[in-house]
Amino acid sequence: MTTINNTLLHVAYISNTHGIQGHVLVRVISNLTSDIFAFNLYTESGTQILLKKIADRKGAHLCKIDAVKTKNDAIPFKGIKIYIKEREIPKLEENEFYVKDLLSKSVTTPSGNITGSVVSVHNFGAGDILELSLNNKTIMCPLSNIFILEIKDGIITLHEENIISLT
Repeated sequence: MTTINNTLLHVAYISNTHGIQGHVLVRVISNLTSDIFAFNLYTESGTQILLKKIADRKGAHLCKIDAVKTKNDAIPFKGIKIYIKEREIPKLEENEFYVKDLLSKSVTTPSGNITGSVVSVHNFGAGDILELSLNNKTIMCPLSNIFILEIKDGIITLHEENIISLT
């Protein structure tokens, strides 16, 4: 295993062990269009983790960790977050964004009556939701063109009349 010092992006986590041969279940939390197993994978400390995908399981991937032979060997890996290097992520099409690029962005309306910033991005299964701090209030705003007029030059412009309905 190799240690690195580059910016890492959280893309998956080991949710559980599976079977007596030390296999683990890996759940992907990113919308990367490419297979995360095509990338070099790292733990939060920057240590490379060698995962081999064996099969797909309900919402997860059954994987083998290099040098793990038994369930007892695999147990310490449960809950480990899995990362890829930021420089390895694919370039996106126009109007596509990585969560990291939305965090802390300024938020406003064309009139300037509402201002704030992106606090967090959530996904509960029905699409991305921006958690916004607007005029000292926190609201949840779907990442949708119904609410988002434009994302450009580090500023998210909201449809004022639709955002008012959320406040």
